[in-house]
Amino acid sequence: MDKISIIVPCYNEEKVLPLFYQEICKIFAGMPQVQGEFLFIDDGSRDHTLDILQSLVAQDTRCRFLSFSRNFGKEAAMYAGLQNAQGDYCVIMDADLQHPSALLPEMYRVVRDEGYDCCAGFRQDREGEGKMRNFLSRAFYRLMDRICNLEMRDGAGDFRMMSRTMVQAILQCQEYNRYMKGLFSFVGFDTKWIPFHNTPRAAGETKWNLRSLFRYALEGIFSFHGAHHFGGCDWPGFGCSRLSVWYGPYGARPDLGWYGQWAGGCGRCAFAFKRTAIYLFVHCGTVYHQGLYGK
Repeated sequence: MDKISIIVPCYNEEKVLPLFYQEICKIFAGMPQVQGEFLFIDDGSRDHTLDILQSLVAQDTRCRFLSFSRNFGKEAAMYAGLQNAQGDYCVIMDADLQHPSALLPEMYRVVRDEGYDCCAGFRQDREGEGKMRNFLSRAFYRLMDRICNLEMRDGAGDFRMMSRTMVQAILQCQEYNRYMKGLFSFVGFDTKWIPFHNTPRAAGETKWNLRSLFRYALEGIFSFHGAHHFGGCDWPGFGCSRLSVWYGPYGARPDLGWYGQWAGGCGRCAFAFKRTAIYLFVHCGTVYHQGLYGK
């Protein structure tokens, strides 16, 4: 009997976890040919998420959990889940029920019978998202597709079912700063895509805002080593590093030029400018050297 592991990163999800558990139990009840496993990753939650996970483990032997000492981020949580999952097939799902659990039987059929090592869902619309977030998301995927030379489908997320062979290949990528969407593509296994409609969270609040999404995008661009050497990124990286050298003094001296007039000497703005300049210099310099090495 095949075993399917459901890997669920959790950060402050006390309101939605019981709903998620009940929904997946219904799906497993309709799949008597498989054995189910729940593997929850508590990513340093500050609410009662851990208490709920302990209760689930006590009442259902299919449930296990890992608990981080602090918030390390979703990428680390997904990787830890893949390392500890016991199933023949592994599924990554969000706890907020925005990933449709009704697709799990079809995903299982695809990876078992059609020769695919991965079956993934992608959002075919962005209903409910703001125009700015929608625009930035699409621009990010276009940029990643160009600089990484990998298939980065717009609307693709982490929701997917993978064979044990694909999971082992991902775990062999010893990345420190992981961009999992990039790693899923980098390992190169055949993937079948299933569209689904964007839906609101079942309960609770999203942990993402424009600031966190922007930082996540920068980490994906500058820290993803799945493509391992960004050929063609030497001069763009060099140019951005030079830009940061010009950009930095405006954070150190709020009285300079247009910045002084705009920020009015605001200490918080100055700090943000300095931090952004340092980030650009370090990471774009890394991209520059990766581009040279890639050539």
